[in-house]
Amino acid sequence: MKKHRIYVSGAMSSRPREEYRAHFAAAEHGLRKKGYKVFNPCRWQWFLRFLPYKACLAFDVFMMMFCDGIYMLDGWSVSDGARAENQYALSTGMIILFER
Repeated sequence: MKKHRIYVSGAMSSRPREEYRAHFAAAEHGLRKKGYKVFNPCRWQWFLRFLPYKACLAFDVFMMMFCDGIYMLDGWSVSDGARAENQYALSTGMIILFER
């Protein structure tokens, strides 16, 4: 059975760093326990923090190209970036999972 690759998407800039990192990490852990391969954008944030926002978003979408689906964290709709990622997933026929 193929393990689906899932990209985790959610609000970041509107939340304290520790809070969103913990939320993404918990989602990653739960998805891995279910057998998914997980792409957590918090894992490459150290690299992206020196780039302009649109370059970061382009990199995120590039990483999504290697995924089968996206996991939308609660509160994702308040984030411009997460809404863009959701639209990319819709436009390309990716599996879309929602927290809860």
